[in-house]
Amino acid sequence: MAVSPIYRSRVFSALIRFAKVGRFPYYGSCRFGARGPRKKVLDLISRGETRKRRPDVTYVLRNRKWGYPSQIGFKPAKPPSKRQRAKAKLEADRIIKAYAPAGTNNPY
Repeated sequence: MAVSPIYRSRVFSALIRFAKVGRFPYYGSCRFGARGPRKKVLDLISRGETRKRRPDVTYVLRNRKWGYPSQIGFKPAKPPSKRQRAKAKLEADRIIKAYAPAGTNNPY
């Protein structure tokens, strides 16, 4: 099933808004639906941002149980490995530097 460009744009805009206020919410609290945005749309956004050498804003979303994204480096992170935790921290630093207000704490 293809991802609607309108839905992709809506999710991307919301992720940027979260980043700009320094918020790293849980998937379920984002109002994208009961379980948050689906993997397919997040993968599209992630690949697009990575291709453009911009911070991967999909890392603002966190899994409630582990406190990290459910997928890191396009691999499941339930729970995240030590390497995945380090990657999440680095990517969150990039997001904070590019978008967030000064003083935003890295949740990872």
